[in-house]
Amino acid sequence: MGVEARARTAALANWALVVESLGDACGLGRRMISEGEPFCAASPSMVASFAGKATATLEKRFSAVRLFWRWLACSGAGALSFAEPEVFRYCQELHAEGAPARRAQACREAMGFITGTSECDLASTLGSQRLRGSALLSLRRRGLLRQRRPLTVDMVVALEKRVFEQPDEPDSLLAGSILFAIFGRTRVGDLFRSSTEPLVDKDLGPGTGFLEGALIEHKTARPGTKQAMPVVTPLLGVSGHPWAECWVAARARAGLDAATDGTLLAAPAASGGWTAVPLAT
Repeated sequence: MGVEARARTAALANWALVVESLGDACGLGRRMISEGEPFCAASPSMVASFAGKATATLEKRFSAVRLFWRWLACSGAGALSFAEPEVFRYCQELHAEGAPARRAQACREAMGFITGTSECDLASTLGSQRLRGSALLSLRRRGLLRQRRPLTVDMVVALEKRVFEQPDEPDSLLAGSILFAIFGRTRVGDLFRSSTEPLVDKDLGPGTGFLEGALIEHKTARPGTKQAMPVVTPLLGVSGHPWAECWVAARARAGLDAATDGTLLAAPAASGGWTAVPLAT
């Protein structure tokens, strides 16, 4: 099972717990109960109901539900329920405790997600003006968004030099992945799920050409699509060193292959070599 398949299975298993806990309160739960279908990741109803949602979206929305669910358990409220009074009290406590500014809004977005995927009637809760206002008050506490400082040219040169001079070192293999992301303008999350090993195309002559890859599971992919998005980088970066060819050759010597591993960012094993698990962000 590839990286994406494992992540998908884990995400569906989490949502199966949510649907089972909601039970008769949602259309999906009622159908599964009446038809005797198990609440698990492999359930046909679960697979079909969440098929149109990206794995990253499933993970993100469940994270918000999990936080609310834990709060319910600690407050002694009992089973999972999105009754308006309970959700409002949760949002008020988040605001009073200075929780991350988006947490209340994330809970509202998760409820909208549940409404669409599990056919729960949460219209009265989602339509609550005081709940909307509570989330807005928390959002107003957000500070000025500060993006990470971009890599400088000298930093990129250092990465290219590392790959060129010590290509077989684990850090150099990681540096090559970073360069592929930089020049290919990809997200780190896209590399996690990339199952296409980059190929060198030198048809333009010595020292020129491209490194070519492809992404199927990426953030902007439409559900169910099998149309790959090409990723192309120049063979030479800003230093003039042929980092791309060195990186691809080193990956082959290390036994790394995205088509087999299911990722371009395999995590190194503590005992040496590489694992089948991708690096975390």
